[in-house]
Amino acid sequence: MTRSCAILAAFCLIASLASAATVEQLVNPVINGDFEKVTPGKDLPDGWQFLINRAAKASAIVDLLVHKHGKHSLRLSDASGMAPNVYGRLRQTVPVLPATEYVLSAWIRGEHVASGQHFTDWETYTLALPRGTFGWVKVSTRFHTKPGQTTLDLGLNIVNSATALWADDIRLRPILTSLKSGGRRLRGFIIGPEEVTADGQDVPLTLLLQTPTGFSGRAVLTVAAGRETLSQQELPVSAGEVKFTWNSGQTGASEIKCRVMILDAAGSTVAEGVKSVRKASAAAITAQLDQVESGLAALRESIRKARDAGTAVDYPVVTQTVVEHFLEWAREDVRRGEVLRASYAAGDMIRSLKRASDELAAYQRDSGRVPAVARYSTGKLEISGTSFVGDVLRGGKIQRGPVFFCGYGHFGQVRQDIETFPDYGTNILQIEFGPNGVLKSETEISNAAVDDALSVLDRAAKVNITVNLLLSPHYFPQWASEEWPHLKSCRGGFIGYCIDAPEARQVVERFLRHVIPQLRGKPALHSLCLSNEPIYTESRNCPYTRKLWEQYLARQHGNISAMNKTLGTNYASFADAPIPANDEFNSPVFYDWCVFNQQRFSGWHKWMADIIHQMAPEIPVHAKIMPTIWNRNDIAYGVDPEQFCGLSQIAGDDCWFPYPGSGEWASGWQTQNQFYDLLRCMKRQPIFNSENHITADRSTHYYPPEHFRTALWQGTIHGQGATTIWVWERTYDQKSDIYGNVMHRPGCAEEVGRTCLDLLRLAPQVSALQKAEAPVAMLYSIASIVRCPEYLEELGNVYQALNFTGVKIDFVSESQIAQGALKPYRALVVPGACSVKDETFAAIAQFASGGGRVVGVGEGLLSRDEYGRQRSATGAAVRWALRLPGGMDSRALHEPLLKVLGAVSVPLVACVDSMSDKPAWGVEWLPVEYEGSLLINAVNLTKKPIRIEFRRNGSRLRGLTELVSGKRKRQPLTLRPLQPILLKATPVR
Repeated sequence: MTRSCAILAAFCLIASLASAATVEQLVNPVINGDFEKVTPGKDLPDGWQFLINRAAKASAIVDLLVHKHGKHSLRLSDASGMAPNVYGRLRQTVPVLPATEYVLSAWIRGEHVASGQHFTDWETYTLALPRGTFGWVKVSTRFHTKPGQTTLDLGLNIVNSATALWADDIRLRPILTSLKSGGRRLRGFIIGPEEVTADGQDVPLTLLLQTPTGFSGRAVLTVAAGRETLSQQELPVSAGEVKFTWNSGQTGASEIKCRVMILDAAGSTVAEGVKSVRKASAAAITAQLDQVESGLAALRESIRKARDAGTAVDYPVVTQTVVEHFLEWAREDVRRGEVLRASYAAGDMIRSLKRASDELAAYQRDSGRVPAVARYSTGKLEISGTSFVGDVLRGGKIQRGPVFFCGYGHFGQVRQDIETFPDYGTNILQIEFGPNGVLKSETEISNAAVDDALSVLDRAAKVNITVNLLLSPHYFPQWASEEWPHLKSCRGGFIGYCIDAPEARQVVERFLRHVIPQLRGKPALHSLCLSNEPIYTESRNCPYTRKLWEQYLARQHGNISAMNKTLGTNYASFADAPIPANDEFNSPVFYDWCVFNQQRFSGWHKWMADIIHQMAPEIPVHAKIMPTIWNRNDIAYGVDPEQFCGLSQIAGDDCWFPYPGSGEWASGWQTQNQFYDLLRCMKRQPIFNSENHITADRSTHYYPPEHFRTALWQGTIHGQGATTIWVWERTYDQKSDIYGNVMHRPGCAEEVGRTCLDLLRLAPQVSALQKAEAPVAMLYSIASIVRCPEYLEELGNVYQALNFTGVKIDFVSESQIAQGALKPYRALVVPGACSVKDETFAAIAQFASGGGRVVGVGEGLLSRDEYGRQRSATGAAVRWALRLPGGMDSRALHEPLLKVLGAVSVPLVACVDSMSDKPAWGVEWLPVEYEGSLLINAVNLTKKPIRIEFRRNGSRLRGLTELVSGKRKRQPLTLRPLQPILLKATPVR
């Protein structure tokens, strides 16, 4: 069967269902999406399956009491934390039309829902769901089916903890073009693909009609590309469906119009409509790529002339470099059938060439428009507070100052492209190798991997690129696992061996002692990453863990009688104390187990860091931790950011910034913001996200370049000093984790380079924003994560509300509070924290009695200690400036939190929605005084433009200059989504 016949057969299959009585079957192919049909004796509604992967503690059941519409909903729950491939999945297979745009929607309600839940088929669509506790909310997404696709795996993945997640009215609708009938009793829809991706392709089109009784007439289809008519057909019609097939031909037009007219028996037009179809055929895209090639030649010539005139052309060169490489890759995409990807690339490159050409023309008209470019120069790198400090080439002179690093990881392609990266605008990369690449046996050592890394470092130094080396201890030698099989008694994430066994430590130490001395003195070496996405989750059956666990309990409690009294247990000895499961929150020893595992796991990393620093004390280290701390069910995974920051000179992480966002948000900004702010506060040092996930693996969707800019720019505002983006590789394997990432997206790659150049050029100003003082802190408490199910939810809501108040947000931990860390703050927010240590409680009470404002959100705040024992002096002994009930969403929290901040004379600058004259919602802004002026960074995180004004002491700020472009700005300003701005203003006193 040919491809076109297969597509036509699929349309006929679905169209055969369609009649005047069954229009809804085509409009919404989901079976029992409202869950109203339930076979007696069954928990699941008819038409649905619930699959459990890797023993996830997930369930799904029909709920007769809670529902949005009708009488039923589906209630899902999960007691598992987030872990690789551990999930429950509600699913059914539905028929779909090929190459057609669909809308997927559902009503969702949640109770203690952790982040990460989503609809997806892993290839076509992803719809993220809200987190926390929330009432019924409608979520939706639009996506395109692929050419030739006739079915869709419609599924909801529950991948993280959730007390209850209700779903109702799951709908999937094709985007229909309605016929206009002028009030006549005739209803019709045109159904067909939104785009065509080949020349000479047979394209099906279905006309679905409901007509008055006895109606008889004709349907006329005219298909045209501009003035060229591709097809004209006429078929009789009464009611039901009419099926046409037209051929896309060889037209190079990018838009094809399908006009349908319904004529009655007398030949009069009684209804008509036009459906537009985009054409992204090989011929059309090739024509666009030819246009790109011509534009590239013109850009090269313009750059040559500008260089000859002594003009800095760094920004246009980024565009040139991207287009030179991606043009050939896009042509290869066309040859290999990746037409949609090539189409996105062609559009990006056309826009990029215009921008660069316009820049050069502006430079020629006015030399003052040429940016004062700054570039990192290989040399001694230092860490000063939250900044990297290094050599920067400005105006032909090397100066010392803050440096921001931005680039890519992580495998073969970054090694190949080292010499090209400066022209891409980037200045850092990450590479990796591990023990298995060096220790070939118990006695044999190979230096090949080390030699390769040394070659990379030498090449990078010559072109002012710095290199982070991931030491990858998870690449453990196979021979060692076979020689000492007991090492397999433990594992966690990437690490598949017992970290406490002396044999394992011997292997890792031998590896480090061979490698580290060879790295010393390499000027391009930025830092060492100790581990990749570290978690340590499965060690309960390990004898080394058992011994260390008992020793920890003895240190913590002194003797078994004291421990029994504290925990309310009756153990005969420490040996009787069980090791709880990772989600056994009700175990008396669960809090101790979490703290023990965190100390043991960070201690293993410190052991590696200490070995490294014995040989090379000048090389900074960090570990690539993930934001698992925001998932309560991951609290036993051994990762406390405070401890990892404490052993490092850099706050290392592996974080993400997804697109699109859910609900009102243009992107999923909160995980990055919140995690970076936590890392920044645990120790004043730069953040290095060395595996920055800005795209979703395997995504076929278009990503706007401004999404990348927002991720990088705002990440830097929140403390990021360096990042390497996942991942600089290309593939045609759509199931690969590499597929769909930045090396397939020229507009995004260009934005990476330009953003990196902007951050370097404006490094002093951006660094000043990073160092702005925070007037308010939020309580970070391991005890409350363990003991208080509402804590992380309340914390997330408070953080979101504070993010739109124009103040820096700090976190302060219990151990920091014990050391007097509350003194600099004017206000402390306690969000849902029911359990804290006695010394924490006393310090908060003292802070409040000394004039500090303490804001509580939730019930039972500070009422128990870390072991859950009721405090004799309850939370009422704290003098609260404001108590807010639990369960308030971030919008409801926004106004009362603004009032508290106003009472302590912050924020420095107000951001007002000029349409309502009320505080702007959805705009993140941060002001700081700098060299006699005000700097204001701002970004609109919503999906719609917002018109705003910045005011100080009630007066509108004047003399605004946007520093990236150098252009003067007048208020009010229109902020488009995901386009950060950095303003300089004349302060109003």
